Amino acid sequence: MKAILKNINIEVNKNLYLKDPNSSDLGKAIIYNSVLLIDEMGLEHFTFRKLAQSIKTTESTIYRYFENKHKLLTYLLSWYFKFIEHLVVISTSTIDDPIEKLSFCIKILSRIEEDNIQILNLELLQKIIIVESNKILHSKELSKDLSLDTFEAYNQLCNRVSDIIIMINKDYKYAKSLANILIEGIYNQKFNCKYNKLLADSMNKQDIEEFYFNLVINNIKT
Repeated sequence: MKAILKNINIEVNKNLYLKDPNSSDLGKAIIYNSVLLIDEMGLEHFTFRKLAQSIKTTESTIYRYFENKHKLLTYLLSWYFKFIEHLVVISTSTIDDPIEKLSFCIKILSRIEEDNIQILNLELLQKIIIVESNKILHSKELSKDLSLDTFEAYNQLCNRVSDIIIMINKDYKYAKSLANILIEGIYNQKFNCKYNKLLADSMNKQDIEEFYFNLVINNIKT
């Protein structure tokens, strides 16, 4: 599986960058090191100047690739959600039982087994998604960004999950809403387990998977 995933070509919406970071070694260094720095210091303290210093280039050079750090973060989100969708498709393609498909899908959403694939550290990238994604997904600029298909990757992942839900119960009316709750809920739960334990039961990865699997299945059956 890991060997297959290394060869996947993730195409991110062109509206999110000025120059494709995959087109040069410098661009790949920008992506890889931005993940390290955002994870280390958070988006608020992350700047292109600090990123330039870490890869020994100029701040103006980074601006040739990305308009600002929010576009860079949105690029990372888009890459991640497209990768997760690929992972869901590959992992469930040979499974006929839709309930088992859903179980695998939840496992994929809640954990990252592969460490480094292509130009990204997936474990750190998932941490960034958990901590920082609401700053993009719940932004006041949402409607403007949607017009540029910024959230195409996230929407495709939601649609992929909602398709599995409909396979389980074709008459269920709220598949997309439930898929969105499932995806955001898993990341919100993982955030609370680490940073806000007063709002979370003590859960490991398996507990989170079991909780959300039962939540979705019971809701569909009801």
